[in-house]
Amino acid sequence: MRRAATAAAVLGCVLTAGCGAKPAQEPGRGPGHATTGAGEPGHATARFVAERDALVPGDTLALGVSFAIERDWHLYGNAANDTGYPIHVTPELPPGYRALGLLWPAPRRHVSPGNILDHVYEDRVTLLLPVVVPAHARVGERVSLAARLQWLVCRDVCLPESARVTLELPVRARATLSAATAALFAETRARLPAPLPPEARASRTGKMVAFEFPGARSLAFYPGTECPRFENPIRDGAAEGERLSLALAGTETGGAPVEGVLEVTRPDGTSSCFSVRLGPPAGP
Repeated sequence: MRRAATAAAVLGCVLTAGCGAKPAQEPGRGPGHATTGAGEPGHATARFVAERDALVPGDTLALGVSFAIERDWHLYGNAANDTGYPIHVTPELPPGYRALGLLWPAPRRHVSPGNILDHVYEDRVTLLLPVVVPAHARVGERVSLAARLQWLVCRDVCLPESARVTLELPVRARATLSAATAALFAETRARLPAPLPPEARASRTGKMVAFEFPGARSLAFYPGTECPRFENPIRDGAAEGERLSLALAGTETGGAPVEGVLEVTRPDGTSSCFSVRLGPPAGP
């Protein structure tokens, strides 16, 4: 299977990669974020950021795991990749605090020599981590939040990197949006997949999967980690115009649902991302 073979190639890159990486430039600091790194400076720098300036008892606060990625390098999204693995986040929260599911912005297609297709982040990315604050949190106290991170950063070689990021916030009766992090959260929310709108069409017939979005300039489909394999995702996974069709590989015509993200680019260059899940065709 092509994914298994190219994953082995990535392992070879990791084992033979050199050291002396130059650190990525980190945006200016401000209220609502902090960083603690691990090991030597790498090609991606992680920060823990908060959308608001305080924790409110009983409320849910959006935290962000934000990466600045060195030019020409990339991290991997939570999608079907021929090489690499998605960013891994392990929250470390005080008793009573509860992390909800990680929210992933849509990645981009990245084709490498040898017909290798990955779905990656370049330049910068922020993953959202909603955290539920316990109702018994005491107003006036300060709370330390942390997360352990692991990721693979690649260019012509791949390097495993890690960090432990921390963030301290006060508990208050009310909170306001943090001006220092507003752009990061707005950028991420703009690429979070939404449900398909009524005018869109997504269908699965036999081995064919088809999408139609009236008025689109182009379409691209980013299959999820559990999505069945396609015959030629490099050729068929993106198309100009309102329609996109992909053929499932010969052994993948039943069983698992087709799931992933459909990105729609409009004539003015703006784009939106939508979540897709198509079950197997109904039996006779």
